[in-house]
Amino acid sequence: MRSSAAIEQDIRSALELDSRIPHPREIAVSVDEIGTVVLRGTVADLRQRHAAVADAREIDGVLNVLDKLAISLRESDRRGDYELRGRALQALIDADGVPSDRIDVEVSDRRVTLVGEVDCQFQSRIAEEAIAHLAGIDGISNQLRIGIPD
Repeated sequence: MRSSAAIEQDIRSALELDSRIPHPREIAVSVDEIGTVVLRGTVADLRQRHAAVADAREIDGVLNVLDKLAISLRESDRRGDYELRGRALQALIDADGVPSDRIDVEVSDRRVTLVGEVDCQFQSRIAEEAIAHLAGIDGISNQLRIGIPD
């Protein structure tokens, strides 16, 4: 079994090398003796948060990742809810394989909720990923139902 210090160093290195995370030193990493990682600190958006968690999960010896990262939008990334909704709807239209005509987007305090119906879990995941990269979003609640196509 790898030591906690070795796992922590590998995670820090992965965060430093990840171009999706422009300020990796704003993320605190702790690892316990059984391989549970806790990520704390601040990132600028949901995409950076997902990237940091994914980087940690890729490291040998990591059994679990607890995401306690906060999102603190830089002033230039702040968007109004109506603008975010429009951008999210367009992202769904642009996403391949997503039935955007059956998905609606609700936005409140920069938190996006996807509602509607898709044919399969894959479409639900692609819809969520299409939204996750948008600047200004604090979180996503995926409430899409999986239905059977006609």
